[in-house]
Order: sequence, then structure tokens, then C-alpha cells
Amino acid sequence: MGNYSPCADIKSADHAIRRRFEALDIGRITGLTPSQCRIMGFIMDKGDKPVYQKDIEAEFNIRRSTATRLLQAMEHKNLIMREPEENDGRLKRIRLTKKAMERSREVLDRISCIERQLVEGITAEEMKVLHSVCQRIRQNAERTGGDK
Repeated sequence: MGNYSPCADIKSADHAIRRRFEALDIGRITGLTPSQCRIMGFIMDKGDKPVYQKDIEAEFNIRRSTATRLLQAMEHKNLIMREPEENDGRLKRIRLTKKAMERSREVLDRISCIERQLVEGITAEEMKVLHSVCQRIRQNAERTGGDK
């Protein structure tokens, strides 16, 4: 493809997706930041499986300090609880509060609707390829100096 720049396409798609999600105005409706919404969705998706700060750091490719700041703000808003693990008191399991569960359902319904619209007309095979390519780009960025 000659001088094709995938970074320009990724940035353009990211910008369009962000605008679409910002149009939902979830923050005004729920008082949550986009990052808080994503973390709540991640914890909900795990179901009964334990979630720890390190899991959030890995899933969202963020630094420990960023995760700490986000989780502290969520604790302050009474969205999460950190509970010591029975076997290892140093580990704190992260759970959603009842308040967070109620807000999460509303937010996730809105997000699911947008995600369905975004992938409309894209085949399952194309989605697999997209996922694979995005994973490799992320790995390459991390391997070549992109840090968390």
C-alpha cells in the first residue's frame, strides 16, 4: 500500500468513536467518567471471578499510579469496595457496590447499542482479523518502547 500509515487510520477511528460515545453524555447522566464506566464493565464481565488492581492495569494497559487514582476516585464515589483476600491480606479484591451495579446496567446498555452500530456490516471473520491486528499493534508498541 505504499506509504500507508495505519496510525492515521487508528487515530481517526478512535476520534470518531470517542465523539460517538461523548454524544451519549454518560458522564452528565451518571456522574461517571469514561474510564470508570470501562472499569465497571470489566468488573461486571468477570462475574464472580476475583478482580484485583493488577487485572485492571493489565486489561487497560495503564500504570499502577493511574489505576490507583481511578480506583480511589471510584471508592470515594461509593462505586467499588476493596476487600482483603482471606488467604493474602495484601491482595484487595475489587467489587462493585450496589450503587455501581445499578449505574452499570444503564451504561452498559447504552454502550452495547453503540458497539452494535459500530460493527454493523462487519463479518465475524473481519472482527477476528481486526482483533488480531490490534493485539499485534499493541504488543509491538509495548515491545518497541511503548510503556504502560
